[in-house]
Amino acid sequence: NCLPPWFKRWPPREATPGAIEDRLPIDAHTDKIVKTISHHRVTCIQGETGCGKSTRVPVFIYQDWKSKQRRGQEQTPLKILVTQPRRIACISLAQRVASQLGQEKLGGLVGYQISGDSNVGKW
Repeated sequence: NCLPPWFKRWPPREATPGAIEDRLPIDAHTDKIVKTISHHRVTCIQGETGCGKSTRVPVFIYQDWKSKQRRGQEQTPLKILVTQPRRIACISLAQRVASQLGQEKLGGLVGYQISGDSNVGKW
């Protein structure tokens, strides 16, 4: 074990597939974010590190789109792009978003592309 003795190790969470386990600060702004995105072609969201910008906003957008699609209000295909500065961050983010959407693996509903390496669904 390479961790210092004072390092606190937390037990793993019992995750429910497709469930968002923790509330994050950005969750309080879901409706405002979805409304703003639907009325503006470009939306910039600023928040503290760890507030949920990268993991929650794609889920908000997808859930709103899916809801509109079920009601027959949306027929346009949906593609959401989230950028990350490093390879590991990109893959981890894709896995986290897929998990929140109840997906067991990448490459279907959620994927990633890094230079020549990609794991995306066929559109």
